[in-house]
Amino acid sequence: MDPEALAAIGERDLTVEEKKEIRKVYRSIDTNGDNQLSADEILRGAHLLGINPTREEVTSWMSETDKDGNGYMGYKEFFEAMKLKLLSKEDDRRQLEKAFKKFDTKNNGYLNKEQLAKALRKYGEEFTAEEEEEFFRIADANGDGKIQVEEFVDLFMG
Repeated sequence: MDPEALAAIGERDLTVEEKKEIRKVYRSIDTNGDNQLSADEILRGAHLLGINPTREEVTSWMSETDKDGNGYMGYKEFFEAMKLKLLSKEDDRRQLEKAFKKFDTKNNGYLNKEQLAKALRKYGEEFTAEEEEEFFRIADANGDGKIQVEEFVDLFMG
């Protein structure tokens, strides 16, 4: 794992559940049980998870994570790559929550249309009133007329 990348997102250890899940995913992808993931196994595993990378993307990812240069990804390499991915996702979530708090100028735990429009104008590109309305409608997943922090985070994290 890239020490600079890990330091940038703040180091923490994974939970026991996260470690078990990584192990479970690795075992399910390692279809021939040789404890080495080939590009084909990673591609097949990604497709099973609903991710559709190209062979070139998988090859590029493997070259970045294959620390011993053997052309395969062992468990340790896979674990370190997944740990960085999990921690990066957690950091993205924290950054979005921080942005939400900045936009929540009334400190009431939600954004109304006016607050969202102001944030879009200040930090985004120029939006028309119709585009702001559409953005709010999409972000307000439960349709209560307010955007809670979870709706805001889900909007950007998918």
